[in-house]
Amino acid sequence: PMEPLNGVAGVQMTATTIARLSVGDRPDSDVLLSILPSSAIGGLGMLGLDRLEDQRLTLNFRDQLLRIEASRRSWRDPDDVSMKAHRRDGQLTLVDADLAGVPVVAFLDSGAQNTIGNMALRELAVTRSPTSLWSTVPILSATGQTISAEIADLPQLRVGGLHLPNWPVAFADLHTFRMWDLLKTPAILLGVDVLSRFEYVSLDFARAEVRFRLPQRA
Repeated sequence: PMEPLNGVAGVQMTATTIARLSVGDRPDSDVLLSILPSSAIGGLGMLGLDRLEDQRLTLNFRDQLLRIEASRRSWRDPDDVSMKAHRRDGQLTLVDADLAGVPVVAFLDSGAQNTIGNMALRELAVTRSPTSLWSTVPILSATGQTISAEIADLPQLRVGGLHLPNWPVAFADLHTFRMWDLLKTPAILLGVDVLSRFEYVSLDFARAEVRFRLPQRA
């Protein structure tokens, strides 16, 4: 059967199938899977937020490891930066972020290659960085749709205690921002380009909490 699937570029009707899915040692029966072009998702499959409910996802960029485990209270390293998050359609939202001093609503998206801001944030970025050079790039959605974006190197992107000077940020009128009613509020979707600057990022979907480890400095 065909089912609507939301992507960054819009809604696309996609073919679906029911199958048994095993992720690590966690098998699930009768899972509804959308059938998407491998060229769009970058491989043979992509794990969605629906499979991470009540789980903790840890992206360890230092050791090149990905861990999915049950959410539970555990011993915490004092070097970790822990922030409470808000749930929005299953996604975790942070508020401790800003671009050139402008507070932004920040989403963590481990499936996004690049960091993308909404058009409300673009208006502020143009005003605060008038000398930035802009270019046009396409953004490919997992549904196979594409949308045009404008990208520029912008100063002073901060996420928690991590400061990234002159970081490339794309801006587009994403369907995702419309879904979350974030057209007028400055918002940014943090992709793997930013997340990988940390030693690791842990997203606890059950506890609505995000933990970072800042890179160790000599």
